[in-house]
Order: sequence, then C-alpha cells, then structure tokens
Amino acid sequence: MLDFETDFRRNWRSSQRAGRLGFYLSATLPELMPLYSARPKRGDLVCAKGTSLTDVWRVLKLTSSRAECVTTQSEERRTFGLDDLVVVRQFGEPIFPSLMPMGKLESGTADQPWHTLIEADNYHALQLLEYLYKREGGLHLH
Repeated sequence: MLDFETDFRRNWRSSQRAGRLGFYLSATLPELMPLYSARPKRGDLVCAKGTSLTDVWRVLKLTSSRAECVTTQSEERRTFGLDDLVVVRQFGEPIFPSLMPMGKLESGTADQPWHTLIEADNYHALQLLEYLYKREGGLHLH
C-alpha cells in the first residue's frame, strides 16, 4: 500500500472518531515555496537542499559560508553550509517574483505575438502576470 493511502486511511479513521468529516487536506502543513535563487538571511525559513520541504529551519546566525539554524518543530540546532540551503516562503507571504530569461525560441516575425513559457508555481505565476499586465486591460489566458 502507498504511503499516501496509509496516511489517508489513518486520518479518515481519526476524523470519523472525532466526528470531523470534511476536506481531508484541511489539517495539512502550509504550502511552502522554495526560492532557489534567494540568499538566506537571519530570520529566514530554510530547508536543506535535497530534503523534504517539511523539514523547516529558521536561520539564527550567518557567516560568509555557514548558517546556524534551529528547527521549527523543536529546539534542535544545526549548522549548514549556505550552498546547502534553500529559502522557503509560506503560502501567502510576499515573494516579489521576477521573470528571468532562460532561452529564446523565435517563431514568426517580430510584429507577430509570441508565446511565453513561465516555469513557476501556478499561483505565483498568475500573481506575477496579473501585476505585470494589470495596466494593459488584464490578463487573457487561453
């Protein structure tokens, strides 16, 4: 049986016993957005690269190459190399996204409309596009 199925069945039984029958995911942890190009600062939430986004740490102290962190679930402390960390933001926190060119595919002439590929979390990509195109009469998705 898959881990998701086991987890779902356990939570379903718990909800039935407690009389809480409703949306299963309501008791989950907040969604986190990794910001791979952000440099950690004191107070930031971070995760170790290559680990689950549920193992969240808060940066306490920084040097030029290391970060002393404390886990958000307990008082455990650990020192990480700055290159081993990724800054994360919780859903709803401002992240001030920007567009960075990754390459170019020219099709048609310069006066014809071009398609743009944006690699991002759907919610944050739409926030950015709404901000950029608000003055031009809105965003038209097809």
